[in-house]
Amino acid sequence: AYDTAKERCDDLVGNTKTICQKDAKAAHVKAKEEARVVRVRAATGKVNNSMRKNANEEENEANYKAAAARCDSMSGSTKDTCVTDTKAKYGMK
Repeated sequence: AYDTAKERCDDLVGNTKTICQKDAKAAHVKAKEEARVVRVRAATGKVNNSMRKNANEEENEANYKAAAARCDSMSGSTKDTCVTDTKAKYGMK
């Protein structure tokens, strides 16, 4: 699915392509982390909190990168606000 999503980005250019690629990566990371949790749950019958937290952090970081790429298409105070809001939403510094 990730390769297919990335291929859809090939015809795009500039920041639009970057955003598309970051969105594809975020979806890939989310699917990979969810699969890991399912795999551990199937093997052990449980998922520990630290594993779930790690999966959430990985997803959050990928989503942040995708959102931050959207801010790059803006300029001036609009971009500054976007970056600030994005950092706050995803808990980044």
